Amino acid sequence: MKIKRIDFLRIVLPRRYACFLLFLILLSASCKKEDNTDPVIILIQPSALLTVHPGDYVAVSAVISDEHTLVSTSVQLLNINFVPVATIVKVQPSGLNFNLGINYHIDNPALETGTYLICVSASDGIHSVFAYREIYVLAPPTRLINTYLIETTANQVKISALDSLNHALTPFTSLPGDYAGSSVSSRNKKLYVLGSITGSFNVLDADNGSLTNSIPPNLPAIGPTFTNLLFYNNLNFISYYAGPVRGYDPGGYQSFEVAQQGYFRPGPLQRTGNYLLTAVYYPSTSSRKLAIFNYPAGNEIQEALVNQDIASIQEKNSDEMLLFGNQNGHFVLDIYNLPGNTVNRLRDFGPGTIYSVYKMNGEEYYMATSQGLIYFRYDQNVLAPMGFQPVYNISYELISGRFYLVRGNTLTVVNGTTFTEAFSLNTTDSLAAVLFYYDR
Repeated sequence: MKIKRIDFLRIVLPRRYACFLLFLILLSASCKKEDNTDPVIILIQPSALLTVHPGDYVAVSAVISDEHTLVSTSVQLLNINFVPVATIVKVQPSGLNFNLGINYHIDNPALETGTYLICVSASDGIHSVFAYREIYVLAPPTRLINTYLIETTANQVKISALDSLNHALTPFTSLPGDYAGSSVSSRNKKLYVLGSITGSFNVLDADNGSLTNSIPPNLPAIGPTFTNLLFYNNLNFISYYAGPVRGYDPGGYQSFEVAQQGYFRPGPLQRTGNYLLTAVYYPSTSSRKLAIFNYPAGNEIQEALVNQDIASIQEKNSDEMLLFGNQNGHFVLDIYNLPGNTVNRLRDFGPGTIYSVYKMNGEEYYMATSQGLIYFRYDQNVLAPMGFQPVYNISYELISGRFYLVRGNTLTVVNGTTFTEAFSLNTTDSLAAVLFYYDR
């Protein structure tokens, strides 16, 4: 087929039409704008070097804008060499200013421990831009190096290593003073032990027990200095009885502090997204509240009145917290909604005291109570007593799949599937906690 060529230069128009056509051409040229501006991405979440695990969902949020239009946005996990290692999620933007917010699934179970990049991309059809945030992926452990048992007396903390084959204890180290909490960082090979009135915040080498840093209590002691310890994202957050909440890096050096408004005593803690939450008690009004602070800025954004003595704050999702605690001789469960700043009672579990909670996932929780170990499934409202009355603390060992139950001077280890007892042993002094140190 022969295509006929039209030579527009040879078309002859009457003068009045030629002038009008020229005017339209010039007008069109003057109105046409070239897009020389890139889209802008302000990446809000996740926080830098957030520690996650394969299979986790990571909250990713960003504000994306462009002066003309936004055609596409996406989120993907990359390795440190910018190679994709998990599924890309494409999100269709709306408008020139788009608030992106998704829970990104790290769906690659074969990821190794290390630093990765959350990549958010945006395109206006001409220009594409990328924003990156480093996160730390902690793969499932391959080897348990040591199981540490924390025993306490009025003036000493003893740490022993457990031989799980022979069920024998070997002295590891000891610290002067009393006890309020403990944690372990397999990533940094550190043990952390927190005192209360006479004990310090101690940082220990997890391999040899040597003391690498210490923050002493207030002396002379007229009351507790420290009350609660939360280990989150490789940092330790500590509630001080006199009011502040402070965060400490892996070496035990302060990296965060809340800006306290008025006098309160902080208690149990939780970190989620860009927030730190703590139970607070106001002595002047005898009121109990849940206080929410921006992280890492430290300013308080809101408080909510609670009708229980909170024992544990567990993150259900980015907008909701489960509050396990005690009220009038019963142990109870409330739910806190962060956007609405509301607290509602979900369940009264009945007479007894709850001491601690282990979160298996967003729906399954194990409660250490005066009535023993109790399993609770949120989405099905299932409550199942597992026995072993009473239980004061609970830990879960990832490789063996066993629960370690602290029961006064007794450690009871049970199979995580059948809940049959694997073994038990007695300790000389009161057992406070069990910590697992992995090869990671």
